[in-house]
Amino acid sequence: EQVTSFQFYVGCQSSENSKILDHFKYQINRYMRYCNGECNEDPATAKVLAKTDAFELIGHKDIVTLSEFGIPSMNRVRGCLIESCNELTTIIDGSSSSSSTANSAILPNLEQLYMKNLPKLKSIWEGRVEPGSLCRLVTLELQHCPLLNKIFSNGVIQQLSQIQTLIVE
Repeated sequence: EQVTSFQFYVGCQSSENSKILDHFKYQINRYMRYCNGECNEDPATAKVLAKTDAFELIGHKDIVTLSEFGIPSMNRVRGCLIESCNELTTIIDGSSSSSSTANSAILPNLEQLYMKNLPKLKSIWEGRVEPGSLCRLVTLELQHCPLLNKIFSNGVIQQLSQIQTLIVE
């Protein structure tokens, strides 16, 4: 049976208001919020993520790159908020084996990306960029990322034909 709607809360209170759902002009039916995680994640997380339209990663204790979640499992995600993940240095590592998916686009459906309070974030993308990666990104918002020295490499910039809003604070 196909599940058409869900809201999963992992490691956080379900009563907490979503921070990303209000940013969409249309209804998002498949949402996951992951709070206060640590290494040795449960493989079930990737399975749920593969069916998720909006994803919030908040306060993860030791993740260094979002690629650690397995990028193929995020191809459906249209909105992503990453907040207070103190060890995060790069969002996408296109050179790592976990994100290289036989020349396939990475995050091809992502429309909105919000990053807040990431003290060690140095770059959004490192490594190889496949055609179609981030091709639907409309909004990128960065707040309180003091070490960020490279938002996008040249290869990624060429993919961003839909970008309308870029906020860096």
